[in-house]
Parts: sequence; C-alpha cells; structure tokens
Amino acid sequence: MMLFVLLAQTKLSAGIEILIMLLVAAIIGFVTAWLYHKVLCDRKIKALEDRLVTIEKERKEYLRDNDRLEMELLALKKLQSEMSAEDRNLKTELKNLTDELEEKDAVLTRIAQKKHLLDYDSFGKADKEQKDDLKIISGIGPFIEERLNALDIYTFDQISKFTEKDIETVTEAIEFFPGRIERDHWVDQAKKLVQG
Repeated sequence: MMLFVLLAQTKLSAGIEILIMLLVAAIIGFVTAWLYHKVLCDRKIKALEDRLVTIEKERKEYLRDNDRLEMELLALKKLQSEMSAEDRNLKTELKNLTDELEEKDAVLTRIAQKKHLLDYDSFGKADKEQKDDLKIISGIGPFIEERLNALDIYTFDQISKFTEKDIETVTEAIEFFPGRIERDHWVDQAKKLVQG
C-alpha cells in the first residue's frame, strides 16, 4: 500500500507539476502574445498618430488657403462691382459724348448748308490746306473756329476782308451773338496778323 500511496503521490505530484508547467507556459504564452500584440498595435497607433498629424497640418494649410482665397474672392467681387460701376459710368459718358458729337455734327451740317448766303467774292475762298489757327484771334475759340471752318473760312486774310454785310451774314450763319465780332475786333486783329 505504501507503494500504492507513493505511486499515487508521485502521479499526483507529477500531475501538479505538469499543471503548474502548463499554467506557466500559458502565462508565458499569454504575456508574449500580449507584448507582441502591444508592439504591433503601438506601431499602428504611431503610424495613425503620424498620419493624423499630417492630416491636421494639411487641414490647417487648407483652412489658411481657404481663408486667403475667400479674401481674394471678396476683393475680386469688390473689384468687379467697382468695374461694373465704372463700366456704367463710361457707357453713360460715351453716350453723352456720342450725343454731343451728333449734335455738333448736326450744327456744323446746318451751318455748312448756309454757305450759299455768304459773299465769297467779298472776302475770298480758302481751303483746309491754307488753314490758319483762327483761335489766335481773341474771341475765337475751338467751338467758333469749327463753325467758321464749316463755312470754308480758314484764314486770317478772309476775316481781315469782312465787310459789315459779311459780318452780319457770318454772325447769322454761325449762330453767334450779334455784335460780338465787332466788339472783339476780329477784322482788326486779322489785319494785324496778315501784316505780320
């Protein structure tokens, strides 16, 4: 019996040892697997954290670019608004200038149609090639010079030869204030300019 007890104790003791060894092996396996898994997870976490940092940098850059682009867009919208207003102003100005030119052309055409009223035998004929700067005569500005030119009056010599009848006819033809030619002494000034 003792042998039986000894054998039983040996089996029990071996069984316990085996159980202890299996338990230690399981613990070692579990710890090893846990450490291995932790290392892998740490690497993945580190890679994900790095990716997150990169994404955050990209997001900040995107937000900065977005803010800059929004500022540029606002500036462009303001510029577009200003350009639209300027465009409207220029169109209005162009319309006014066109109307003014059309009116001026109409006036000059109307004046040119009065050429037949003038006595060119009295003060002579001239053309654009002989043109003097009539604005040198006090009282003749660009506006009146164009009207005189519409009547083929281009030279100081022509004006210096005006008679009272010519002055009256020219005044009426260029639609000028009566008596103004005499008050500004166009004929006397023209004679002095012709004499040099």
